[in-house]
Amino acid sequence: MNPVTVLDGGVGHLLKSRGIQTLCPDLAFDDLFVAGSVANVKRPELVEQVHREYIEAGADVITTNTFACTKWNLAKVGMEGEALEMAIAGARIAREVASSASRPVLVAGTLLGTTQFLSPIVASVRVRPFTNYSSP
Repeated sequence: MNPVTVLDGGVGHLLKSRGIQTLCPDLAFDDLFVAGSVANVKRPELVEQVHREYIEAGADVITTNTFACTKWNLAKVGMEGEALEMAIAGARIAREVASSASRPVLVAGTLLGTTQFLSPIVASVRVRPFTNYSSP
């Protein structure tokens, strides 16, 4: 095995360059990363294409397009109830693309930390953020 493991790059950035902002036209520019999650269910062929391009470029590991698949992030587009569906779709797409590659390719999951301020004073802060990542 090669002593260097190459990971993919910014999946969301490539998706932005492919026009995913049309999936959520009312999002502010800084929130466009949320549209990447929506693409898992509305434009899965774009997500597949980006993964394939990274593999063709030499990536040994591709990351799931699940960076913004949290209820908090998807609430920005009224789709918080679909967070789990989008996360599963993102993982499935990455796994299928990796499995069809002509060489071994690993899949790593990704999740953005909460974008909401959580007070360090609250004793239960260690538990509460993780409820956002569980299924509804």
